[in-house]
Amino acid sequence: MRPAPVLGWATSADVDLLAGWLQEFRREAIRRLADPLPVADRIRRGLAAGDALLIWEVDDRPVALAMTRPPIAGMSRIGPVYTPLEHRRHGFGAAVTAAAVDWALAAGASRVVLFVDQANPTSNRLYQRLGFRPAHDSVELSFRPPR
Repeated sequence: MRPAPVLGWATSADVDLLAGWLQEFRREAIRRLADPLPVADRIRRGLAAGDALLIWEVDDRPVALAMTRPPIAGMSRIGPVYTPLEHRRHGFGAAVTAAAVDWALAAGASRVVLFVDQANPTSNRLYQRLGFRPAHDSVELSFRPPR
């Protein structure tokens, strides 16, 4: 019999693993790496601030993660959600996202939000299956001073 999947809570011992995963997430989803704060420092800061960093494990191997912020004014934000390429298409991203929603609601959120890439139909279908509905479109603009 195969062991059941396990939901774990990230600790400072997981920073290196999560930093590598979040670098990959940035490359795939954001397509830019310019961030004044190194990823590992961002993870440590999130852990210290009470963010929930959930790790989905199968056979004692981490296979997906979701970061969730504690509720502020009744709202909690999930993101990023990441599953390494070799673990995709097994439902791990869905499972860890659903667990993140459960955590946010138990922590007092009345609304849970996440940002999606409209060009990614796979994640959009997943989030709609979990009950998320589109609410707003946004655009990020970067301005540079003239030379």
